Amino acid sequence: MDSFVLKYQLLVHNRKIPVSEMCDKIDEVTPESLQRVATRIFGPQSGGKPTIVVMGREDVGDWPSTFRKYDIAI
Repeated sequence: MDSFVLKYQLLVHNRKIPVSEMCDKIDEVTPESLQRVATRIFGPQSGGKPTIVVMGREDVGDWPSTFRKYDIAI
C-alpha cells in the first residue's frame, strides 16, 4: 500500500482501512446517493458558493483570482 494512502487513512479514520471495506463502501453507492450529494453541493440550497478542496500541501494561493479567471462567481 502506498505510504501516502496509509498516512491518509490513519489521519482521517485513525486506522488502516482494509481493501475489502473500501470495496464494500463503493458497492453501497447508489444513483440516489450520488444525486443527493450532487444536489447538496451544487443545488439551490448550497448557497451558490463554490467549494474548494485541496489535499496535500498545495497552496491555493489567490483563489478569488482563479475563480475570476474561469468566470466562477464568488
